[in-house]
Amino acid sequence: MGAAQQTLVVVGNGMVSHALCQRLVADRERLSYSIIVIGEEPRTAYDRVRLTKYFETPDPEVLQLATRQWYEDHGIQLRTGDAVIEIDRDRHEVTCASGDKLGYDRLVMATGSRAWRPDVPGVELDGVYLYRTLDDVDAIRNHALRAKSAAVIGGGLLGLEAAKALHDYGLEVHIIEVAPGLMPRQLDADCGAFLKEKIEQLGCQVHLIKRSTEIIADGHSRVLQFASGDSLSVDMVVISAGIRPRAELAAQAELAIGKRGGIEVDDALRTSDPQIFAIGECAEHRGMVYGLVGPGIAMATTLGDNLLGGSSRFVGADQSARLKLLDIDVTSLGSPLGDSPNITLIAAAGDDYARKILLLGGKAVGAFGVGPWSECERLRTVIDAGGRIWPWQQARFQRTGNVWGSDASVQQWPDGAIICSCKNVTKGAIDLAVASGCASVAEVAHATGASTSCGSCQPLVKQILGSSEVVTRIPGRNSLLSASILTLLGMTTLLLIGQVAAAESVDSFRYQLSLLWRNDLLKQITGYGLLAVMLASTLFTLRKRWPRMTWGEYGYWRAFHAIVGFTTLGGLWLHTGGGLGANLNLWLSLAFIALAITGGLTGAAAALESQFTGDVAIWLRKYRPWINQIHIWILVPLGVFLAFHVTCVYYF
Repeated sequence: MGAAQQTLVVVGNGMVSHALCQRLVADRERLSYSIIVIGEEPRTAYDRVRLTKYFETPDPEVLQLATRQWYEDHGIQLRTGDAVIEIDRDRHEVTCASGDKLGYDRLVMATGSRAWRPDVPGVELDGVYLYRTLDDVDAIRNHALRAKSAAVIGGGLLGLEAAKALHDYGLEVHIIEVAPGLMPRQLDADCGAFLKEKIEQLGCQVHLIKRSTEIIADGHSRVLQFASGDSLSVDMVVISAGIRPRAELAAQAELAIGKRGGIEVDDALRTSDPQIFAIGECAEHRGMVYGLVGPGIAMATTLGDNLLGGSSRFVGADQSARLKLLDIDVTSLGSPLGDSPNITLIAAAGDDYARKILLLGGKAVGAFGVGPWSECERLRTVIDAGGRIWPWQQARFQRTGNVWGSDASVQQWPDGAIICSCKNVTKGAIDLAVASGCASVAEVAHATGASTSCGSCQPLVKQILGSSEVVTRIPGRNSLLSASILTLLGMTTLLLIGQVAAAESVDSFRYQLSLLWRNDLLKQITGYGLLAVMLASTLFTLRKRWPRMTWGEYGYWRAFHAIVGFTTLGGLWLHTGGGLGANLNLWLSLAFIALAITGGLTGAAAALESQFTGDVAIWLRKYRPWINQIHIWILVPLGVFLAFHVTCVYYF
């Protein structure tokens, strides 16, 4: 740490707060803050995603993310059991429930979310519990040991998790959902009905379109009254019907609050106060509040980089989820149903699964399903890359439930398979990096170099990691593909057409056109113009290989290189009239043709390799570097021939 330290106060001690601390201490050379973490729970950070495991093994250490010793070892002051109750922005100071006041230079709000409690009479009764913290689980478990039946209000992710825990305790479980189907945010009516059927086969009862109006105490029982007029009597009630951002402290400090109730942040995760940041479930970014831990971790990584002096931007996060609820696999990938207008749904169903893929213009933007789905990680890779599901793949999916048939996923690729063709990084090298502790695309990139050039291998790296972090889409891919294909087609056309035939009359258009390569002055103009265009294309080489040249996105530079390469075909034709020449000129023309063809092939392969999986992807990533190397090697004889060509024109 530096000598002149500033104070960074982190309000909240959950999973996202811990991820931020991990990111900061991982780069101690750039860390210039003294870190104070304040949490209202008496424990260190724990894994809330695996909360149901606490029912099975009621030991807090099972879910613990870090010990107190870890915080001490990294110089972090951890204050637990002491909530922040006030923020004084003018004094740069927070006040804790204990009465302590702590100054800050930078403040991070990582207060998370709270369980939503319906505004109905009886929610405060004994025997009615929220499902959010370890203390909640302790209370639920103690009651469940003496109960025979339970109602879970909420048929979403959290509600079904709570239902599973109670079902495992041997209780008769009733799931109450106000919507027409289970998990309405992630599943449509068909998949929701399939999930309901599977859950009821396990012995749970599902009640849909049921809105609770009151909870009444009847001895040891709790009676739920519904708006439909009927009721349900159970021994205990668990409320797990969604979450709400914990933004009360921020609102009290007059920070801007978004329409969804979260603390408004920009792409740098900065609030309306430039010295205060917000991450995780309490933050609202571009009108979105994320209720999953994956986006929160991505926010923590972005903010950590910025606090260390970087300039990262958070532009959104993957909302995918793959869960096992009541021992039933549930998958939701990409854009949730309802977030993508003008979509096309393709469906597949079998005895043990129901699946659907969301397509927008032929590109996969989301997917969801119930039941085992071996291809879901590969499908997530395609969704992240904005890849297409081709018509024959759509037909296979609708027929068999599989998009790719038997192709192997990237996790099953051999160790020698190339993942990053730009840097020649193999899957085995990335596996070693992961085994040594790399847990993000950025960490793998730092350790191996993978994804540091064009970035098209990011989805594959992410799939190997099993990560849910969002992957940046590579700009310029479509332009690269178009220019590369046009180059191949253009060169083929020029070779087929051949040299322009001699004009029969000096008055004809063909004769006037032929002056471009017959008139010495015009030929010099077209020749040097072609040379200038070729030299302009070499700027891409500087962008790729000179570390100090960082201006502009790499993908746009690569597309520019391909577009300029295509335009040289026109320059070649104007200079030669389509003739290959003889002797030295013939060798020069052949070198130019080889350069254009290999350039077109490597450009097309680079644009397409992130769109394919299985054997095709392995083949493209294996041979694209070889084609690219040949493309570069051809520059040597081309330069030699060109130098002789210019010399001969002027001196012989």
